[in-house]
Amino acid sequence: MPILPFISDSAESIEKLVSRAKMEGASFIVAGGLTLRDRKKKYYY
Repeated sequence: MPILPFISDSAESIEKLVSRAKMEGASFIVAGGLTLRDRKKKYYY
């Protein structure tokens, strides 16, 4: 699930994501970057 700045990066949203992952049996979470270009950037922002 992507975490988008100013869209889904609130503390509450991230806590829900981590809680749900744990509930489903996840043992770790990997974070990575994403670069939005051209039309995708305009779509989200």
